[in-house]
Amino acid sequence: MKLFDLYIRILKKQLWLYVIYLTLFFLFIVIGRKTYVGLAAVTLYYRYAVLAVMVLVMLTISAVTAVTSDTELFMRHQAAPVRLEILELTYVGADLLVMLFFWMLFFWMAVILCGEAAYSAGGLLMAVNLLSISLFSTAVGFMIGIFAKTAQSRGIVANLIALGLPFLGGSFELFRWGDSTVYLLRSFTPVFWYQRALDEITVHWGKQESLENFAGYLGIQLIFALMVLTLGMMLAKQRKESAY
Repeated sequence: MKLFDLYIRILKKQLWLYVIYLTLFFLFIVIGRKTYVGLAAVTLYYRYAVLAVMVLVMLTISAVTAVTSDTELFMRHQAAPVRLEILELTYVGADLLVMLFFWMLFFWMAVILCGEAAYSAGGLLMAVNLLSISLFSTAVGFMIGIFAKTAQSRGIVANLIALGLPFLGGSFELFRWGDSTVYLLRSFTPVFWYQRALDEITVHWGKQESLENFAGYLGIQLIFALMVLTLGMMLAKQRKESAY
């Protein structure tokens, strides 16, 4: 099975879902940004772009992983004249390319909707922030694909996570409105740190301390992504070993 053909088939099957999510997001931002200008409009865009990016990346990566992590396919590869390490690296590279495609799609959508502010220094940092949460979404999509083998189950799990984490992380309200207990609970979600990074750019932009805080929040998101990816790889390896 050619990897490129696999991605094309999956994208075609889920194209209607992508259109629905992108259309709803586009309409929401167009309606909601009427009272926002400049960097504030870009902040609004990226505050809610996290929902759409997470669900689109998770749906795609999980669908591919459900095929590539299949134990029967693994056994066939064992007998094939190809190194499994190279094959798995190819899968990882292809997943990252898909993630970058969606990230670039949302970046250019920000440029179209928000104009020059989207590629100002602050706007570009927000795009980098979205890239970090996209990496986390890729890791979660990989995990979903290992266990959820039907399109329906993957869709349910991806939607629950893509809506649940932003809700818990404070995408639907300013995180500082909660008390100390709520603040502590939200800090265990990567989207919380994503929103903190956005706030650093919007509220404290131009200060050296703000850039340092932004880098720290970015690093925390990457740690979340690495943790989920490591766990997913361990579970995938365990399943393959049990297939012998």
